[in-house]
Amino acid sequence: MSIYGIDLHSDRITVATMVVTEDRVQEKLATFIFKEESYQKFLSSLRSDDYALIENSTNAFWFYDQVAPRIKACFVYDTNDIRSSGNKNDKIDARHLARKLSYYLLMGAKKEDLPTVHIPDAEIRELRGLVYDLPAVQQDEGSDEKPYPLDLEAKRDLHRSRGYRPEGI
Repeated sequence: MSIYGIDLHSDRITVATMVVTEDRVQEKLATFIFKEESYQKFLSSLRSDDYALIENSTNAFWFYDQVAPRIKACFVYDTNDIRSSGNKNDKIDARHLARKLSYYLLMGAKKEDLPTVHIPDAEIRELRGLVYDLPAVQQDEGSDEKPYPLDLEAKRDLHRSRGYRPEGI
């Protein structure tokens, strides 16, 4: 079994891997760029007995959808529930996540020892995207008018004009 701690960014992930065998634990660190072949290798290396803890960030749900079907369990870590001090970087964060998950899994820790984010169904996330994720309309060049937020119907129209047609809407 492998335990992954994943520090997630918009263009890459830093992964701390703990390979657990009967007699030892081996740690590895690696960074994978989403648009490169190495990321596909990472995905194909995941096994059904693996576990992952993903740092909560903007694209955490998308990444969860990429990883969760391939492994035994995947969690999104609620970073709002922790206080960090000292040096922080991607490798330290990924290692912290892997160790946190390994403690939770191997030591029989309580659920509150691993604060996670609820993962809504894909359908719910799609609907939320209509309301929250679409940026305000940009102002025309040379115009003094400020960008304005869109109401729900305008967001739907803009999505449809771009070829995005969620079911049930």
